[in-house]
Parts: sequence; C-alpha cells; structure tokens
Amino acid sequence: MEKEIVIKPHFVFKDYFKANLFLALNNPFYYIMLPVSFFFLCFDIYKMTQGSKKFIELLYFPDVIFILLPILILISVFKLTKARLSNIKLKENIFIKFNNEYLEDAGESFNMKYFWKDIFKIVEKREWFLIYIDKKCAKVIRKADLKDNQYNELKELFNSLNIKKSLK
Repeated sequence: MEKEIVIKPHFVFKDYFKANLFLALNNPFYYIMLPVSFFFLCFDIYKMTQGSKKFIELLYFPDVIFILLPILILISVFKLTKARLSNIKLKENIFIKFNNEYLEDAGESFNMKYFWKDIFKIVEKREWFLIYIDKKCAKVIRKADLKDNQYNELKELFNSLNIKKSLK
C-alpha cells in the first residue's frame, strides 16, 4: 500500500466520552477495587441480616467507595473529555494521515508524527479504532469519520503492520 489515507476528524462529545470511559474502565485498578468493595458490601449486608450490625454501621469506607466509585469515574471522565474537547487546537482544520511508515496528526499550528514501530497496539471497537500510543494513552479514530472505502483501506494497512492488534 503506497498511498496515503487522509481523514478529517469530527470531535463529537458523546463518542469521545464513550471512548474515554472505555479507556478508563480498562484500568486494572478498577478490576481489583470493585470486586473487593462489592465483597465488603455483601459481607456487611449479611452481618446486618444476622442482627450484629445496625444499618448506619453499614456505610463505612469500603461501602462508600463501592457506591461512590462509579459516580466519581463518570464525573472525572466527563470533565476530562470536556476539557480535552475544549482545546483551542481542535477548532483548527485538522487532518489525520496514515501511510506505511507513520500516522500523522496535522493542524494549522501543529504536526505530530507517530511512527508505527513506536505504537503499542491497535484495537477495533464497534464505533472506533483505538491506536495506543503507549499502554495507557490511545488515539481515537471514529469510524463515522471514514469516507467511501477508507475503512477497508485502514484495515488493510493495519493488517500489514507488525503491531499487536485486535481487529474485527
């Protein structure tokens, strides 16, 4: 594949919120914290039904974390997404260019190149591609931004790369 694929991204809050929420919830911290908190909550409910605890004693630290953690995650991801999408550079005329050597993010006042050899992995989801720049940070490519045959061309490019990938 010799030609370049050029995408004009549109920054839609709903899509980027869902992508950021997906990335946040894939953090191993949540895989450990939620089951542990759930265990403490179930244990407290069991003790309360046995009569050894009063209802007010039920709400102590692990239980509060279990109840508040999803709310805190949603609020923090919402604020993070809002802050990122309010960046003045996103109001510029931005293009994302793909070729065999690199992915280029170009605007009027910036130009970032990510070489494929430095990319951690590529994951395809139902609504977007996630191109992980490192283990925790991913570049979101919305499938809704792809025109004509660009989806097939991108998949062909991604399949030709020697990168860890999970494509559909």
